[in-house]
Amino acid sequence: MAERPIHKVETNGDTTGLREFANGQDSGIIVPQGTTAERETNPTEGTIRYNNQTDALEFYIGASWVSLSENGVEDLIGDAAADGTTKGVASFTATEFTVTTGNVALGTVPATKLDGTTAEFNAALSDGSFATLAGAETIESKTFDTGSQTLVTIDLADVAAGTLVFQGTTNEFNNALSDGTFATVAGTEALSSKTIDLGVNTLTGSLTEFNTALQGDSFASLTGTETLQNKTLTNATLGQDLDAAGRAVYDVVLKDYSETKQGLSSVSGALTVDISAGNTGSITLTENVTSVAFTNVPTTGVSTFTMEVIQDASTAYTMDAGASLTTYTVGGTGVSPVTSGGGGWAMSATLSGTDLVTFIFVDGGRPFVNALQDFS
Repeated sequence: MAERPIHKVETNGDTTGLREFANGQDSGIIVPQGTTAERETNPTEGTIRYNNQTDALEFYIGASWVSLSENGVEDLIGDAAADGTTKGVASFTATEFTVTTGNVALGTVPATKLDGTTAEFNAALSDGSFATLAGAETIESKTFDTGSQTLVTIDLADVAAGTLVFQGTTNEFNNALSDGTFATVAGTEALSSKTIDLGVNTLTGSLTEFNTALQGDSFASLTGTETLQNKTLTNATLGQDLDAAGRAVYDVVLKDYSETKQGLSSVSGALTVDISAGNTGSITLTENVTSVAFTNVPTTGVSTFTMEVIQDASTAYTMDAGASLTTYTVGGTGVSPVTSGGGGWAMSATLSGTDLVTFIFVDGGRPFVNALQDFS
């Protein structure tokens, strides 16, 4: 190896050794330099050189060249673990540790434990909204955003042996609910402005209980065979026949009154009139009527039957009362009709003429006959 000076005045380029500037001041030591490929393969421990390929000083130690750069030092002494268990230089990525305008921020780092009280964390956080629900902490002045929260179904079997109790008054619950419609009927609370859907609810009780409960005392149930007593029907429409079952009707005013007219006909001279089918009837004679039988005549009181008798258009037929030409029975018993002055009645002979004959029965006895004749 050629000899090199240990002190050299800077005149003709850089050399190794102790250097001195032109002003006569010592400036430093220039160590030997070269590329990575020009390193000595087995130098003496502690040898120092400048690697002009990596732009870093490097020295030989531990059977290897160590670069005096960040990566080289880390390779030599090792990284420090995040929990501090390994001594050395810790390395953080941009997502783990950032410094911006004096603010230090931790990104994705291994989980660790932060100690402190809720009050301390609330004071430390910028928005003061720290809350923990891990224990029995009380949440005050907090708003739950249902769009960001998950509602959990409470199983009563898991709460206090199947019992969940909310403490508070009805007014407090009404004030807490957004629509203010909370109501409890466990006691004797009054329901106000509430609609009960009878389609899904059942009201139980007797007629007396319902009549007592109703302010107007006007409750009535007609689904069965209940009897209406002391009730007034106003603007009522009867959908079926009204069966008074023989009861008397007092102080009745009939408007637009009419009676049922039944069609009558004779068979082999015999005419049968069923009073229960209607109190009026009409017959056009097609033969001589020799017998008239009245059935279902009331046996008490006065009842009537008015008969329209129309004479044939081409042949005059007979029907009479009092001339012994026609036989009368009432309820199966033969009777003799009674006419005014005992003069009897006989059907008019005018072709297509009409007689109106009224039969009046007293206690189901023989008929009193009154005839208006010869309408033509």
